Amino acid sequence: QDELVASSTARAAGTEASIQFLRSPDAHWLVDQRKPANWTSAETMSIRGRVLHAEWPPLPPPVDWRRLRYKADTDASSQMSYDTVGTKRSCSHAIQARNPGAEPSGRGVHPPQNRTVILTGIAPNLPVHMVRSEVLDLLRRLWQRDGLKFDPDTQLHRGAEGGLGVRHGRRGMENDGSCMVRLRNYADAKWLVEQARGLSIEGKPVRAMWARPKDGAR
Repeated sequence: QDELVASSTARAAGTEASIQFLRSPDAHWLVDQRKPANWTSAETMSIRGRVLHAEWPPLPPPVDWRRLRYKADTDASSQMSYDTVGTKRSCSHAIQARNPGAEPSGRGVHPPQNRTVILTGIAPNLPVHMVRSEVLDLLRRLWQRDGLKFDPDTQLHRGAEGGLGVRHGRRGMENDGSCMVRLRNYADAKWLVEQARGLSIEGKPVRAMWARPKDGAR
């Protein structure tokens, strides 16, 4: 009896069938262009009197770059070490100064990847130490929301102290409304800029963007 009920439920719910065409225009016509006027139209698809509906298959979820983060030493995982170059010249400067016609080549040689992200829209009345604390809480929340853990000691350049840069504001403001986040891994930075949603500090939305050096800066 249970099997009979299950089969009846399946028939009531209907069955999905996936069709792969040799020509993409055929699939486009079936889903987007075929518009029958009514159920008796020649363009109406039906099986045993049951009208069928055609739609595109759901898109796969976007790749979470954080889950593809290469587990290796800083030099190998990000192609440039903050301990050697980053302390004197950031990756963003190196990328700007890179000559497109003189790209390094050879096996195991990779161009530098920008790993510095700027968070903007921070309330300028927050003291610098509070901005650091709020940004750390934000990063932890974003990672925890997707079942991941954010560890500032291993994922930020020199931990929270070296990885978060906050400038003092002008004319009585505590900060300039932004925070520089120096991440060790390019995949983490790419996710934060391109995929992260719901960024906010104290209920105010903030925006993540790639760091860009000032003209002529070193």
